This record gives sequence, C-alpha cells and structure tokens, in this order.
Amino acid sequence: SRFSDAPSSGVTDVPHLRRLPLTPGFATQYLYIKPAGKKGPFAFSGLWETWHPKTGREQPVYKSCTILTTGASASIRPIHHRMPVMLQPEAYGRWLDPSQSDPDQLQQLLHQNQYLHFESRPVSKAVNSVANNNPALIQPVADSKREDPPEQKYFSNHDT
Repeated sequence: SRFSDAPSSGVTDVPHLRRLPLTPGFATQYLYIKPAGKKGPFAFSGLWETWHPKTGREQPVYKSCTILTTGASASIRPIHHRMPVMLQPEAYGRWLDPSQSDPDQLQQLLHQNQYLHFESRPVSKAVNSVANNNPALIQPVADSKREDPPEQKYFSNHDT
C-alpha cells in the first residue's frame, strides 16, 4: 500500500473513494499536535484508490490512501505552511456519502467543517523519521531532554 498527502483543492472532482483515516493527532517539527481541548481519535479527510500501473494489468494491484491537506491555520502557521484536513464528527457522514458528488459542495464541506484550533506538546525527535513507528514517539518529553529543539517557537492553543 502507498500512503501520501495531497492538497484538498481540486481533488473532490476526482472519482476516488472518500475515507476517514483515524488518528490521535499528528506530528511535525518535534511537536505532537491535536485539536485544542478535544479528545481523539480524530479523522483526516482522505481518499482511497486501487489501481494498476500504466505498464499493464499483469502488474500487481496497488492500493493507495491520500490524506488531504490545506493551508495552515493561524495556530499551525508558525511551524508549517500546510496541515491535514481534520474533519469534525458532524461532517463524517456527508464526506463518506457517495451521493455527495458536487465538487463545489465537497470543497465547502472540507473548508467549513475542519478543526482550526490546535494545541501541541514536545515529543522525541525520532517522530520525524518514517523508519520509526511506535506509540512512544508521541509521548511528551521535556524541552531540556530533546536533543534537537525546533527552530520555531511553539504556537498558542488558539488562533488569533
């Protein structure tokens, strides 16, 4: 399987299967980030597709999942220029509904029903390597114990 991310603009008119990959939060720049004041799990807006390589049908079938991204909200912008689209629970049914096929309405759904306010805590620098995959990666660590602190300051819990 392949896993990637894609900008949310323009993907709603592509005939993929819409999915909601679950997550407790996400990590970047040695920070673990989740919607402010909320308990997970949360859901990324995502697309799922099964496809054959262009070289022919004799090749193995590939399964891929893409998490949609958007420009960073004010609380994420100090550390990154984009963020995953994390839908609020009231939008899950509409995102997954195959009868919802109008690209403009789907874009509106993504942009009006996502979390924008986030909180963070420092985590191990090992979180930035795809070679590492275990629950300890998102355990809090004291700033003084981190070998490589991020260059940018932590953001506040609320957008301004």
